[in-house]
Amino acid sequence: MTRKPVGRLSFENERNDVSHDVIADIDRILSTNHVMEPELNIGLLLWPEFPLLALAGLTDTLRHAADIGDNSKKMRCSWNLMSADPARSVCASSGFRIHADSTHLPPENFDYIAVIGGLLRSLSQGAAADRNYLHLAHQKGVPVIGICTGSFILAEEGLLKGHTAAVHPFHLKDFHARFPAINAVAGKDYIDG
Repeated sequence: MTRKPVGRLSFENERNDVSHDVIADIDRILSTNHVMEPELNIGLLLWPEFPLLALAGLTDTLRHAADIGDNSKKMRCSWNLMSADPARSVCASSGFRIHADSTHLPPENFDYIAVIGGLLRSLSQGAAADRNYLHLAHQKGVPVIGICTGSFILAEEGLLKGHTAAVHPFHLKDFHARFPAINAVAGKDYIDG
């Protein structure tokens, strides 16, 4: 039995009972023959009482997109959890404490800087250095992303002027009350612009 070519690959199966996993074969070839630079680099900032689900959802999505095979390597995407003081952990809303990978790296090392906001009561507790880093990224032309209540932080810092914010329906009234001049909508996973 001869299979049709897949890209430059073709497979011969003489015994009819042997099947090939094309994706695994492609991953094997790429991982052994190519040195890959990540196509997407994300810098991450966490705010006090951030939701673990937001961090896990973003990073696991990036991990699956980054990987070749099932090795959990940062081959196609890369992410770095940063803080002004990596020795100091950030407490999630669930009580888990997370340490950053590094101090703030040059924003131009990243395609995006994402801030994962925390509970509304804790937004004012974010580090001033992290707020300054968001401004530096913006000045350098690196797009900033607000995840969860990260949109509140970007609005507080004046980084949403002229943009529309995607806000969870639970927080939409709070957002409108705090930032009446900024357009915000619920029911969208993201807004580019």
